[in-house]
This record gives sequence, C-alpha cells and structure tokens, in this order.
Amino acid sequence: MHLAARSQHIRRWVIPRDHYPMDRRGYLQWRTTLAKFHADTAATILREVGYEEATIQRVRSLLRKEGLKRDPEVQCLEDVICLVFLESYCADFAGQHDAAKALGILRKTWSKMSPRGVRWPARRACARRYNG
Repeated sequence: MHLAARSQHIRRWVIPRDHYPMDRRGYLQWRTTLAKFHADTAATILREVGYEEATIQRVRSLLRKEGLKRDPEVQCLEDVICLVFLESYCADFAGQHDAAKALGILRKTWSKMSPRGVRWPARRACARRYNG
C-alpha cells in the first residue's frame, strides 16, 4: 500500500492532460494511460532496487485499480486519493469551474469512496471551504 501510494502520481507530468481531448472520453483515456504508466514506472524502479516480483505485481495491480470496490486495499488507496483531492485541491478546483461542474466532480469523487472513506473528516473541510 505504501509503495503504491508513493507511486500514484510518479512522473505524472510526462503525460499532460492537454494531450487528450478535453471531454469526458479524453479524460478517461488520459486516466487509463496514466494508470498503466504509473504501474509500469513503479515496477521498473522497484525491480531496479530489488523488490520481489510478487510485491511489484501487487503495486501494479493497486495502481491500475484492479478490483476497485471489491479489493479492500485497492479501495483504501482510492479513498486516500479522493481524500487528498478533497483536502488539498478541492477548494482551488471549485474556484476554477462553474458551480455545476464543481458539484458534479464532488459527486463523482464521493461515489468512488467507501463508507469508511466518506466518514473521514477531510470531506467536511472541503465542504466548508466550498460553501464559503
């Protein structure tokens, strides 16, 4: 889990968002490409420093979000990703978009999370900032 969390956005700048269509389909293509890129990049680094293949494959699986909603570790990683967004980026994001788009993103983020994740206090901090 720690290795996957540390690798979640490894070298993300290599694949910029604006290289894909600026619509939902383009966003999903970008995210899929990033997941594979992060998994492959992490695997290369982990092999170079001597991690066992089983660990490497698990990190790859976590980064590709295989088993989301079914695998507790994949879901935990997704919860962490969502909570980091809510706590650290949500307010700025909401300020850059109209209210309908921001609300849609918040709803999508919320729906990705487990019941345990939505109970985390960080979500309230974002709601307070967004609601003024």
